[in-house]
Amino acid sequence: SCLGAALQSLTGAPRLLQAIANDNLMPVLARFGGKGEPKLALVLTFCISACCVFTGEIDFIAPIITMFFLLCYLSVNTACLLQDLMQEPNWRPRFQFYHPLSALMGMILCLFIMFYTAPLIALGSILIVALLYVYISFKKVEAQWGDGTVGLRYERARSSLMELEKLGADKDTHTKNWRPQILMMCKVDLDAPGLMMSQRGALTFVKQLKGGRGLSIL
Repeated sequence: SCLGAALQSLTGAPRLLQAIANDNLMPVLARFGGKGEPKLALVLTFCISACCVFTGEIDFIAPIITMFFLLCYLSVNTACLLQDLMQEPNWRPRFQFYHPLSALMGMILCLFIMFYTAPLIALGSILIVALLYVYISFKKVEAQWGDGTVGLRYERARSSLMELEKLGADKDTHTKNWRPQILMMCKVDLDAPGLMMSQRGALTFVKQLKGGRGLSIL
């Protein structure tokens, strides 16, 4: 069974690396993309596997492999929980016993097992994932999957506006909490790239009115 699992991983890992390269998630891995058999990706994954085997210490490799698996499950549970928090219309889990609390419990359990097994390795693994996230954000990689953080911000803004509406209906807004909300009708220059407003003087006037603390709708 160990030999079969090793062969399965050795054949699956290069294709996964090739898929990541083709999606251009990490530009540094672009040379491992392309079509057909992932030969370069196979060489890279073989070298990584050989380095792990040549250590000769399974007790040294086992915690590291465990961290990667737990990070995978942690990411899946986090993605499921974020989808529920964002209330995306296309999020319709088919699992009969799914609940947001199960995703939250999965996250907590993965983190607990990681730090209970090997705290330093767990911290290093999370740091590596954070560095990869910063690298991808810095490169501004565009993938047609939608951004979860954008959906989360939209849901948070919508919830905040609905709460403000309820507070405004119950009682009058106090002078300390009042913010200017300005609706401005302006002309858009359709010939210019993007949305360019032609009334620059009016826009400056609206900016001065709200003083950077209000809300303006154009």
